[in-house]
Order: sequence, then structure tokens, then C-alpha cells
Amino acid sequence: MNSQSHALAAIRPHYFLTIGDVQKIAAAKAVLFADHLRYSKQRSITRALFPGAQEVLQLTIPVRHPEASNAPLHTIQIDSHQSWPRRHLRALELHYRYAPYFERYFFYLQKHYRFIPVHLTDFLWTLTCWQMQVLFPGKALFRATSEGIRKPDDLIRFMKEQELTHFLCTPEEAGYYSKNYPTVPCNVLPEIDPRAWTPPNALQSHHAFLAIIFYHGPGPQYRLTFA
Repeated sequence: MNSQSHALAAIRPHYFLTIGDVQKIAAAKAVLFADHLRYSKQRSITRALFPGAQEVLQLTIPVRHPEASNAPLHTIQIDSHQSWPRRHLRALELHYRYAPYFERYFFYLQKHYRFIPVHLTDFLWTLTCWQMQVLFPGKALFRATSEGIRKPDDLIRFMKEQELTHFLCTPEEAGYYSKNYPTVPCNVLPEIDPRAWTPPNALQSHHAFLAIIFYHGPGPQYRLTFA
């Protein structure tokens, strides 16, 4: 039996799936959108980095920072007083308009920016669902808060219900899982070799995978190569 058939890829909400996220998802049976985690000023939650042929494009969603520290992610609100959606779409258009598959996917992406919800993770969930439909149609995707997950014991209970036996994690996540889930095995995936796709150039695991889709179209998620 394939060991990945019982593996869970727990994805911290990011502004667009990262290359590291997609690597985990490709090898997993099911995916968990972990919006039960606590908010921090970790930039990957609100910031996306899009590599290009010449430079990296940085897009950041403005949020209303909570009064209490370590507030749950699902309570964080987007700052609606700033007109960032139009700026972000325009920046992507200028950055990738000559990419072979840009027009095909940008058309659908625009729809998700027409109505921005109040809460950050609601918007990130919508974007994640769309990317999953593009990359991994039919793969099981769960939202932590919808499954009643609030703490580590809840996640372990969820995994048992879904017959999931272990986590998948990138090398930089291994310490977190060994500390917080010492009784659950975690398979550490090898590092990605970014030379698999050019352009864009100088890829890193925290870059948005959407850039690869713009350049290479459907299918690149299934031919991940490793260093």
C-alpha cells in the first residue's frame, strides 16, 4: 500500500498556495486548511511572493490587527478601507501578461476579487478552493474550523475519523510537528529543486505556485522534482 494514501497535508493559510504547499498536497491523501491556528505577523499569511523572469513581485493584503495577541486566524479581518484588490490584479497582469497560460487562469482569478469578504481566512479559503480545483480536482479538502478543530487533540481525532495515519511536512516544518504532535508520525519531504521550471527564475519553496501555472499551464504539480 502506498504510504501516502493515509497522509495528511496540513496547510497554514497563505495568500496563494506556495510551492512547498503544493509539494505536500501532491503527495497527500487529504488536505487541511488550518485556519484554527493563531495569528502572528508571519508575512506568508498576508503576503505572496511571485517570481518572474526579472524580479519578484510582492503582494500584501492589509488587515486590521487584533487587540489581543495570538488571536485565532479565523477572526482576523481585512482592512476594507484600502483599494488593494484592483492594485493586486493590475500588478499580476503587468508581471505575467506575456506568460503562455496567463489569460486562461487570470479570467477566473478576477472573479474571486470582485467581492472581498470581511475575514481574511474566508478570502484565503476561497482562493485555496479555486487553486485546488485547478491543481488537484477531486482531492479531499477540509477546513479546520468547519471540522471543529481548535487544538491538537481535535486534529488527532479528525485524523482518526478520516483514517489518516501521519503528516507530511517540509524540512522547515519538522521541528513544529515533533514538538506539537510527538505521537503522530511525520514524513519529511525532500527539498524541491527549483531548476525544474524556468521561467520563472530563482524559485524558492515559499513562492506562489500560481506563477508556475501561468508559465507552464496544467500539470506541473505532478512533475515535482527534488534536489
